[in-house]
Amino acid sequence: MRNLRFLLVICLAFQVFFVDATPISVTNSPSTGAFPIVASGKATQIVVDAQDTEVVTVAATAFSGDVNLVTGIRPKLSNSITTSKPMIVGTLGSSFIQQLVTAKKLDATKLEGKWETFLISVIDNPLPGIEQALVIAGSDPRGTAYGVFELSRMMGVSPWVWFADVLPAHKDEVFVTKGESIFGPPSVKYRGMFINDEDWGMQPWAAKNMDPGIRPNGGGDIGPNAHERIFELMLRTKSNYFWPAMHSCTKAFWFYKQNPVIARKYQIALGGSHCDILLRDNEDEWRNNFITEYGHAPGDYNWRTNRQTLIRYWGDRIKESRNNPAVYGIGMRGIHDSGMEGYNTDAERKDALEDLFATQRSMLQDTLGKPANQIPQLFIPYKEVLPVYNLGLKVPDDVTIMWVDDNFGYIRRLANPVEQARSGGGGVYFHFSYWGGDNGYDYLWLGGTSPAHISFEMTKAYELNCKTAWIFNVGDIKPAELEYQFAMDLAWDAVRWKPENAADYISFWANETFGSTFGPQIAQIKTEYYHLISQGRAEHINWNAYSIAEMEQRIADFGKLVDKMKTIESQLPERLKDAYFELIGYPVEASWAMNRKILGAKLSFEYAARGRREDALAIALDAQRAYQLIQDLTDKYNHEIAGGKWDGMMNYAPRNHAFFYDPMVVDEEQIDEGNITPTPQDSVRNFEITAYTLKNNNGKTISTIPGLGIGSASLTVRPIDLAVYNADNITSAPYVEYKIPVSKGENNIQVKCLPTFPLYEGKGLRYAISVDNGTPAFVTVGNGLGGGNALGENARWLVDVRRSYTLGETFFQSNENKTITVRIYFAEPGLVLSGLSVVYPAENDLTRLITNPDFEITQGMRLDGSVYRGDPFGWTRKGTLNGQSWGVNADAANYHGNYVCWYNSTPMPTAFELSQTIDSLPPGEYVLRCRLGVPATGGLTTQRLFAGNKVEYYGKEADYQNNLTPGEINTFAGYAVDPGNGSGINLKEMSLKFVVPDTTNLSIGIRSSNKRGNGSLATDNGGWFKVDYFRLELVTDYSVSSPLNRLKNLLEEAQTLYNSTSEGLYDGMYPADSRKVFNKAIQAAISVRDNVNATFEGQIDAIATLEAAIVQYRHSVVKSTSYIVNPSFEITTGMQQDGSVTYRGTPYGWSDTGGISGNSFGSNNDAGNIAGERACWYYSTPFPNSFELYQNITGIPAGKYVVKCRLVVKESRFLTTQRLFANNSVQYFGKEDDYGLNLTPGENNSFAGWTPNGSFFLKEMQVETDVHEDEPLRIGIRTSNQYKNGSRETTLESGLFKVDNFRLELKELFPSGLKKNEIKLKNFSVENAKGGFFVRAVDVVANAKLHVYSVSGVEILSKGLVDKQTFIPLPTGVYFVRIVAKEGNTADKVVVM
Repeated sequence: MRNLRFLLVICLAFQVFFVDATPISVTNSPSTGAFPIVASGKATQIVVDAQDTEVVTVAATAFSGDVNLVTGIRPKLSNSITTSKPMIVGTLGSSFIQQLVTAKKLDATKLEGKWETFLISVIDNPLPGIEQALVIAGSDPRGTAYGVFELSRMMGVSPWVWFADVLPAHKDEVFVTKGESIFGPPSVKYRGMFINDEDWGMQPWAAKNMDPGIRPNGGGDIGPNAHERIFELMLRTKSNYFWPAMHSCTKAFWFYKQNPVIARKYQIALGGSHCDILLRDNEDEWRNNFITEYGHAPGDYNWRTNRQTLIRYWGDRIKESRNNPAVYGIGMRGIHDSGMEGYNTDAERKDALEDLFATQRSMLQDTLGKPANQIPQLFIPYKEVLPVYNLGLKVPDDVTIMWVDDNFGYIRRLANPVEQARSGGGGVYFHFSYWGGDNGYDYLWLGGTSPAHISFEMTKAYELNCKTAWIFNVGDIKPAELEYQFAMDLAWDAVRWKPENAADYISFWANETFGSTFGPQIAQIKTEYYHLISQGRAEHINWNAYSIAEMEQRIADFGKLVDKMKTIESQLPERLKDAYFELIGYPVEASWAMNRKILGAKLSFEYAARGRREDALAIALDAQRAYQLIQDLTDKYNHEIAGGKWDGMMNYAPRNHAFFYDPMVVDEEQIDEGNITPTPQDSVRNFEITAYTLKNNNGKTISTIPGLGIGSASLTVRPIDLAVYNADNITSAPYVEYKIPVSKGENNIQVKCLPTFPLYEGKGLRYAISVDNGTPAFVTVGNGLGGGNALGENARWLVDVRRSYTLGETFFQSNENKTITVRIYFAEPGLVLSGLSVVYPAENDLTRLITNPDFEITQGMRLDGSVYRGDPFGWTRKGTLNGQSWGVNADAANYHGNYVCWYNSTPMPTAFELSQTIDSLPPGEYVLRCRLGVPATGGLTTQRLFAGNKVEYYGKEADYQNNLTPGEINTFAGYAVDPGNGSGINLKEMSLKFVVPDTTNLSIGIRSSNKRGNGSLATDNGGWFKVDYFRLELVTDYSVSSPLNRLKNLLEEAQTLYNSTSEGLYDGMYPADSRKVFNKAIQAAISVRDNVNATFEGQIDAIATLEAAIVQYRHSVVKSTSYIVNPSFEITTGMQQDGSVTYRGTPYGWSDTGGISGNSFGSNNDAGNIAGERACWYYSTPFPNSFELYQNITGIPAGKYVVKCRLVVKESRFLTTQRLFANNSVQYFGKEDDYGLNLTPGENNSFAGWTPNGSFFLKEMQVETDVHEDEPLRIGIRTSNQYKNGSRETTLESGLFKVDNFRLELKELFPSGLKKNEIKLKNFSVENAKGGFFVRAVDVVANAKLHVYSVSGVEILSKGLVDKQTFIPLPTGVYFVRIVAKEGNTADKVVVM
């Protein structure tokens, strides 16, 4: 009985009509009048008319296989009835169905004249001599096929039985209960998929597994075998409309002559993409194959200049398509995804398109022999075509206008009332996958568009008469299985899954796919997955701005989801585990790993900036491990799941964007340098949009849409309220009301809306907000800013679609902490409220002292389109600019409010300043912040934030060798320039701490110039920038709390640090000289603290001096790495220079065992994640049977050590035995499974688990070993030419590696640990400095010679001393210095910072 109820639910999921009959269902036990498909070990006979359309036999054959899959018994197909209980399948008018109609056993009126309608009926005594029949009859051949596959689905066979390996449960018997069910007609006439961006999935998979060798050159491709599987999937999901793949990696669909034959066999209506007119594939057929087809070059793809060639080109395809169902796209764009060639204005393009319409329709009519208005055609106003259409383009009335989304699932515009009345109706082109530009446009990897989102947009379209054609860009189909199935179920019955209940589809799908035992729990996992993805797809989180708390919460939430997923996975039957991995496991766990990788990398810097060293290093390593997990999961998908069936389908890095690969994480050196600036964290409280205290529908209906938007649900008015409200009637609009706590000061009330577009031209996208019972104020959000004509692809739109909301802001000044009422009115149709937040004022926020801090005031500027040109209100410019490219616009990814300021000139002045003066700023400690962007085009010069003479440069200190400005106090943010030309630039957070000793007038702003780091003057626009969101915060008010309190607190911190550390030469200890200098600084600060006559300025100076001393002391900590000579391969002494960065030969301080063929070894900068300026590499063809790069360390204290390095093997085919070693303890680069007969006996093995991924990004390695008294430590890299199977490579470079950043850490000092004796220098002093140290002589001593040794006694360099002051450059570390002079030898130890 439970199965019966479940199957009835499945029936009701589709558009089904029951007329004067009990609906049928599928059961697994007999009942009165039930028809046996399989009973008592025997199967029914499936009967089809041999003259029926081929697709009927195709479906019947597949059904026979489905029955066999369920029961192990295969029904036989026949063209004649030879049993008393047959299953009769046929189209209305076919022989057996006609006999039933004639015998009045089947009512033909239930099917006649209806599109793709079918019935399933159990009929007693249908024909003479036949006891009972199960009849599937269709109004047309596709309808018949749908009926067959509908019965399969009711029987428990998923549409994804092949395409996602969803195997059904075994049943001994299958029955269909007595009754009749009618399905159809569908809500949408043409429904289907566009295989697109196939380069990293569908094409390599099909070429390898489905159609290998099909190309003329012997290569594989997406051919008839792949298409047959796709078309069967389409029939199983009631799809009928197909746009074939069209990228340059794929030959045209029509190139392989069997492809259209297969499409005809499955009765799939063919089309072409928005740029492939009249079924042509221009990327292949015009660019590549035209000469082969026609014997001459095609010329330009230009209607104005190459009309006759195009007419022939298109006409030949129309002829070829005469026997195939098709929907013909008309009009014209450029080849692939580009604009029409040969026309300069939209008005010219409009005239050309109208000419094209007339010509193309005439061609269709003449070739196909029927009136043009009887031939399915559509016009797609995609991207640049939409503005042309909006000029009044005349599209023939019978042509379907296929409206388009913005590529991210938000429909740009829909039909207005006049367009809705067109006989051709409307359609929608909608994306589940997209190949866009750089900077986070793409989402080609993982599925993530929820049923609620799909239903909201597509139902809106359906209600505005988009009922003719829906096409979905599915990428490679996988992993968008659920999204596509929902889209097809919705297109079949648009009423069944309205936005209000679309989220319930996930439960329906999970139960149907995985069964009622696991379905509810799987539905919860998938629902939560969609919720998390709605706040940032895996492909987009790199670009989204999350707070620290939000990043931590996302990682934790995904982690809990993975735990739930794995719990279910362990309980599933084996038959479902492959499907579960494909549909649930991979997207969930890969998304978790991507969040760990991207957000964990960002958190590593945030933790480091806040002094959380161990947390920073731990999450940095976890981010790297997460990347390895992504590789492992993808390898499992391609090579293990379903026995390797999907090899080539899944690629975790489509288009090879850098953010898909190794994360850039903080390292120990960066932490020790202490120059990482924390990102400011706003005080924010988020409210669920459904947590209103009052709702007033005002005669309409404010609906809750679960699963839509960034929260658990969103709010919108449904059915759509086409009324537009203005100031005179806004109080009659539907509204919701909230009670919101605010704080004293300026509160930012943020209303987060779904980033939809206005319904159509002339509509907007607004809400009105009343705060604390104030007058409602109208706010236009997101894509409503541009109106219906807007393409919307500006920087703010990109920010919005990546984070899934657009933002409206209202600033409320409160004189106290209190709770206020916020009322939000739905002022325009289509508005969706998704979230509500309040950003509270910083405790000591003084931003109000800055005039126009975020460039929102445009007073006095010149409006030029959507741009305001000129100097922003409240700001003053110094420096003459060329042209007029400065002002405010909306072209940045993360600007604040509505505008960002930019200054661009070719060239920029030699001294530029954008500034304003804050008058009478009281004494205190302050932080000035802004967001600054410097693009790669033009590039870095001297762009910097300033407050008085304190500045923070945008880049790192090394970027400014010869262009710093004298008299300024410099700090460095350390950012790299933003890729690209500045469009959509990511602004970076700048932060400058400064002290005002007395009330002063302070100048703040941005300075720049055209001076490059090498001292040259840029003649291009180098030095230009974008800036926004200045903020000023008072850290300490010296009029209330004097600097003395700050000094006392700092002294307590310094004294605690000094007392908690000790003098010594081992890890974590501090050199005697460093402790001496630090203690001296503490005593000096104490003197100022205790001096009752100390001046205000003296106290401030003491604070700054002690802060610097604390940093200096922390940096002087001893590390055992100092025992390693040249640990990061920065010293090139004795090597042969080859070009500007490459040095060949065995690195200084290291030895190797030889046997390398050629001279391809040494150090250079050709690797990622380098520490310093260079890394070491070894390359040989072939490698020796055994090779070692090593260093012997002697005199080391006895103890337990960890040896670390960064190592990389570029490609898996070069992986042999590359490993880090410390004495006999080793760590291999790969996983344990990567090694076998090539492991070396006698070593203690561990495995890093890394996978070579084609890049030279160095990976962290570490191994632990014990060193006993007087025992040397031998460290380095070992490798060979031996593979896992024991064979040895003789022709390739297998065994190659790159290595850098050796480190040595003492974890435990054994009792017998050594101590070094120090002999103090005479007549000389040594002073450590950044990047080396100074040797200063009291007098110049003839023949004095300097020797520098590592702490293990290896000489680093020697040189004569001829000056009173000599600077010795060296990498960071601890060194011993020996000076030989006539008065005797002297020695000392020095720490290089």
